[in-house]
Amino acid sequence: MNAQRSRMDSATRPLKRAAAAARLDIAVTDLPELGGGWTVGEVWRLRRERPDWLDDARRRFAGRGPRGRAQVRGNRLGPTGGR
Repeated sequence: MNAQRSRMDSATRPLKRAAAAARLDIAVTDLPELGGGWTVGEVWRLRRERPDWLDDARRRFAGRGPRGRAQVRGNRLGPTGGR
């Protein structure tokens, strides 16, 4: 019962845009504007529903950052790693 109450309380906890983007694995610039701001519950809802814009933003974000850059570099070099 306490765990359920804790989950319900955290669903209304506000998040900064950067934290919401990190939880959704997208760039901050890809977050749509919400009238009331981002909450943990809103992020949970989007992760469950997976709207088209979220999938597109995740694909774009995958090409950024260290893992994305390494993957892109690997794709350019080919299966032998450029050797």
